Amino acid sequence: VCECVIMSVHNQCLYGIFPVLLKEASADGADNAAAQSNSQTASSLGRASGPFLQLLLIWMTGNENWSASELHWILLAGLVFFALYIPFVCRVAAMGSPSVDGQEEPTSAASPSPSSSFSSSSLAAVETPRWHWIVAGMCELSSIITAIGSGMTFKYWTLFFKQDFGFSPAGVCMMNLAIWLAIAASNQLFKPLVRCLGRLPMANAFHISGTALLFLISNQSLGPAIEVPLVIVRNALMNSGGPLVQSLILELVPSKHRGKWSSLSSLRRMTWSGSAFIGGLLSDKHDYRYAFFITACVHSVAG
Repeated sequence: VCECVIMSVHNQCLYGIFPVLLKEASADGADNAAAQSNSQTASSLGRASGPFLQLLLIWMTGNENWSASELHWILLAGLVFFALYIPFVCRVAAMGSPSVDGQEEPTSAASPSPSSSFSSSSLAAVETPRWHWIVAGMCELSSIITAIGSGMTFKYWTLFFKQDFGFSPAGVCMMNLAIWLAIAASNQLFKPLVRCLGRLPMANAFHISGTALLFLISNQSLGPAIEVPLVIVRNALMNSGGPLVQSLILELVPSKHRGKWSSLSSLRRMTWSGSAFIGGLLSDKHDYRYAFFITACVHSVAG
């Protein structure tokens, strides 16, 4: 229990600091969004290593029924990989926002055209600090509501496929591995669309599509041949919009407040503790599909 608490404290601190470091190391706009998406990809690949190693152990030992003593050593072995990155964290230096050499905003002494006057006035309105705080707050509120809904569902996919479709431990591991790999891939595959269409339109498209798929999954059983791909695609879409919203928030918040804001926004991860409990109650009283339906309703409110 103490180990889990210490790991949780570490993860909360890292989750609050790392996005700010990425923002300070990248330019505004598409570069910042790409950096946050790359972070999501790296994190997802790291989490995919868990079910991959579990599959490897199942294949090597031929045993799918692990005892508590065997799980103890598996958890301890995971700490070896956890310790490998500590030297890299210690070497992180203070970074400032990059500047693009040789590029300056064009200026002209001539009278501005109507279109340039409109652009200037619009830019001034957008750059109003109060407007920045309002938009950042709305994006953060949407993210918190989404996190509350996700907490009622994400932890129960394993039990859902085990109970409804009789998945073996190896099958569950393959399912989790596919989900994390899909999340990692989607954050890279959609980069060209993000550059063309913008971050907010794509984030909304991911959210709406993922919510619609969850409504479909919660409606009725479609069989594992259909539901497994739907769950994989749904999780990939829902986890592709978060980095885009995060990058936008960090650009709206003044640089001197980014660390504090990011630390506060990291608290939305704590909502999973309460919402997972609610999801468990809903699943026990009804079934997992009912909990999925409530999650989809919560995500509809967030969107």
